[in-house]
Amino acid sequence: MSDEQIKSILDGTNLIKQRGTKGEKSTGLGLILCRDLVIQNKGKMNIEVVKGEGTTFSLELPTKQ
Repeated sequence: MSDEQIKSILDGTNLIKQRGTKGEKSTGLGLILCRDLVIQNKGKMNIEVVKGEGTTFSLELPTKQ
């Protein structure tokens, strides 16, 4: 995943339409939905890329006080 693709996910400006590292189909819509839900809940989305191996997405959400 390129820096431009990561930026488009975090900005919510573009869907990523490409195959995954194992050839799986993807539209990127799930990532946009997750991003929107995280923002609505005042959280944070983290993206870690290992070139040629894949990408890890993690979400941080605040606890209820």
